[in-house]
Amino acid sequence: MKILAPIDHFDEAEPLIHAGADELYGGFVSSEWKKKYSLGGSINKRTFAEAQFASFAELKKTVSFAHDNGVQFFMTLNNDYYSEAQYPLVLKEIERAVRLEVDALLVADLGLILECKKQGYPIDLHLSILATVLNTEAARFYQELGVSRIVLDRTLTLTEIEKIVSKVKDVEFEVFMMYGKCPNIEGLCTLFHHDDPKHIWPCSCHYSIKSLATDEANASVESAGEAQSQWSHTERGSACGLCAMFDLDQAGIYSLKIAGRGRYTEDKIRAIELVENSRQMLMSGVGRQEFYQSSINLFNETYGKSCTPYVCYFPDLRQELVNKELDK
Repeated sequence: MKILAPIDHFDEAEPLIHAGADELYGGFVSSEWKKKYSLGGSINKRTFAEAQFASFAELKKTVSFAHDNGVQFFMTLNNDYYSEAQYPLVLKEIERAVRLEVDALLVADLGLILECKKQGYPIDLHLSILATVLNTEAARFYQELGVSRIVLDRTLTLTEIEKIVSKVKDVEFEVFMMYGKCPNIEGLCTLFHHDDPKHIWPCSCHYSIKSLATDEANASVESAGEAQSQWSHTERGSACGLCAMFDLDQAGIYSLKIAGRGRYTEDKIRAIELVENSRQMLMSGVGRQEFYQSSINLFNETYGKSCTPYVCYFPDLRQELVNKELDK
């Protein structure tokens, strides 16, 4: 499995690749776009400058460096939709990406996918999580449109992932592995990630939730409310799926994604090293149970705390193995 890492400026390229990244992804907002739509209306779903390359020249330099080191670079144009008036500028950015020999575009807007195919741009299209692929039919739909990779939704269980990958051929599948877990289905969420220095976003606020339904529904609603309330004091940056890498490899997942455009470089390096260490352990031939426990230990040692189900990318695996321990 490949390791895909976020990058925001040229100085990160060498340490990220050295840590084990096989693929890099990043964004750039041109002065023309910012003048017309502002950074708040970003072309790529990131509304703060730290998550963007500062200049086209720096982006070009980074793509060249990645290619010189055998690493692919993907450019983010993953708004869930663009207006008709925005399309000329979006297509201009795609044409510049093609000239840079960017390896793929990360996209979500259905109209943009169709337009790219109509224009015949010689560049791969990777489907963003914002397209909300939750089942085999959605995956087939986009595969038939010509996307070469699909980023599966964070909410899918391992069983659901295995089913989709086994039934949809001739396309690569990617899952999130570190950082950035969201309490919502991201492609259906309308909350705005504003330019707050602390990045305190609406989805991380504390909400009081109570049932207005029948008594029979109260238990499940209370459980959902408790889970949501955890986001007000849980560090979503600790999100992790290391323990599931054994199963994901067996399922045929192609790439493991580290979230974090705009994060500190040392955070990105730490995450890459964690995934790379687990990848090496996987390649050594360890069994499933040993891999699972070793991955948990690796997380605990690295971050100095225990993992939690609220920021676990695959809590179904966690619960399965907990139940096995209880049955002994």
